Amino acid sequence: TSSDGGQTVAIRFSSPVTKDGDVDIRIRSPLTAPSGSSIAVPMVSTLSPLSGHRYIGVPTRLEGEQLTWSEVGVKPADVPRQLTQGISEPLARYEVVAEPVSVASHPRTLKDPAPRVRLVDTAVALGKNDAETSVSSYVISPDGIAECLIQLPADHQLLLAELDGRAALVTPAGLSRWRVILSSTQLPQVLEIVSRLAAKRSAEPVRELTRASLTVGDKPIPVDVSLWTISQSADSDPVEIAGASPVSAVDQTVLRFDRLVRIAESASAAAADAPQPDGANWFRPWAARLKAVHEQSAQLRHRQSATNAARLARSGDDQLGLIEKRFEKWLEESTDLFGNADSTAAPLASELSAANGDSGDRHTAYYASQGSGEKLIAQTIQPATRPQVAKLVAAIIVALLAGLWLGRMVAIRDFLHRCPYVIGVCVGIAYWTWLSPSWFGLVVAAASAYLAMRFTWPGRFVRPEASTVLRSTRTS
Repeated sequence: TSSDGGQTVAIRFSSPVTKDGDVDIRIRSPLTAPSGSSIAVPMVSTLSPLSGHRYIGVPTRLEGEQLTWSEVGVKPADVPRQLTQGISEPLARYEVVAEPVSVASHPRTLKDPAPRVRLVDTAVALGKNDAETSVSSYVISPDGIAECLIQLPADHQLLLAELDGRAALVTPAGLSRWRVILSSTQLPQVLEIVSRLAAKRSAEPVRELTRASLTVGDKPIPVDVSLWTISQSADSDPVEIAGASPVSAVDQTVLRFDRLVRIAESASAAAADAPQPDGANWFRPWAARLKAVHEQSAQLRHRQSATNAARLARSGDDQLGLIEKRFEKWLEESTDLFGNADSTAAPLASELSAANGDSGDRHTAYYASQGSGEKLIAQTIQPATRPQVAKLVAAIIVALLAGLWLGRMVAIRDFLHRCPYVIGVCVGIAYWTWLSPSWFGLVVAAASAYLAMRFTWPGRFVRPEASTVLRSTRTS
């Protein structure tokens, strides 16, 4: 029968229970209890009094949380070993000493979901006039949430949203906002977002590189590690990035591989406990992704070792070897549980960009930061030749003006006629002062001085005692 206080179950035996006989009764209830509710031990009563001892055993932890119990009509006791055979979990054991008996857990506190983005991997391709294309991969640990919001910058256009390699269920939720439904509330998953920023008419020397942010309600989901890969055309002006630490391609690959393996290891237990086929559906894309990252890291290590062995740090090589062993162990154990993974799955675009590296027409730089780091500052650096050309033009203009002014003086014209090497010395000193490389100006000045010291120099001083040249200052 059922009532507001619960359910009452009456059990009748088909044959009498003899004195000193044993009766084993098992009543199954739900394995888990919702947060905020209490768990009570059923009260067992008989029509006739019982002789002997009655014991109660209750768990001390549930879903990782400590449980505390009320103790009415019972006392702590040591239960005979034969009654606890086959029970491995830690129990609090009591003996019934009075009626009525009340052994119930105190209500558990409600646990707020605490989702995290374990890794954000963003690849940005810079174009001319501030145009850019961004591919961001978010490794999400949901911790109970079933959906989240994508918030893009106002001037960005959403091109694609995929969840674990498949088209995500996305619906508009406002200006530059979209709601995406997650595939699992407990298992980690990868959300890939592709966006584009159109070119502007006037390119600014300083601009912000901003990726999409994920929120639950109005609260952003915290981010553990952010990776950035910035590529641009080889003939474009170089940019200086602020907001993240520059790293090498090998270091970024090692960091990405390590984070993904750690996430997979921590999620294996939850995937094994998940109802089938959820665990296997989670394992296959993750195993394919880790295999792709593993192959990319091996190719990058081989490429850099072949081109310049000194650039590949020994510590990074050893660390990558340890991560590979952990990955192989995880893959072997998970394959025994879920079967073989699909090795033909394609890796994410952001992961491919890191493996491609510099090419003939593209230049790539790599960055990493702790925390969200949703924004980078890119400042365009003008080539060094342009300031030098401006300085050279300015120096020529100054020299011409000075020459025109000094050329009006008769004494100066005579001096330059007799000592033309002075022009070379002045040009060399000016070059050494303003232009680069400065040593070339010293070479010009030294060469002019050397030529002036030669006896056969045509502009050598005309000695007064050997001169027959007279200059008249009278004019008719």
